[in-house]
Amino acid sequence: MLFRICAKHNLHLQIEPTYGGRGYLEKQDFIIEKQDMLIAEKNAAIMEKHFALEDVTMKLADMETLKEKIVKSAKGIMEKVTKSLQEPERKQENLEQVKTTARISLKAQLSANKKCVDDYKSQHYGTNTKQAEKDEQSL
Repeated sequence: MLFRICAKHNLHLQIEPTYGGRGYLEKQDFIIEKQDMLIAEKNAAIMEKHFALEDVTMKLADMETLKEKIVKSAKGIMEKVTKSLQEPERKQENLEQVKTTARISLKAQLSANKKCVDDYKSQHYGTNTKQAEKDEQSL
């Protein structure tokens, strides 16, 4: 239909396309340039991500170094404290403190538990001590 209209107005169109002509080469050059631009954009995006990855990697390495320094410092402090606590005069003081604290806490726990048992007996058994003794033996 297009060819008939053109022929009616004395316009001549090429019915068979010719490959390799100037127009074809210009179109191919345009397509290649567009593809080159797309490749350049993708390369730029890849480089941007690469630099971001390098930045994160460097930060991670810095964090690892900081962690190692903290662990090393903590070990040094722990060794100093342990060494200080193992000195004879300090060792005896610490031993006495532990004994005193342990005695107090054990006595407090025993009295609290005895009170709980007494309360339990009085609530559940009242004056029936034989039944309370049987239950106590079964515990």
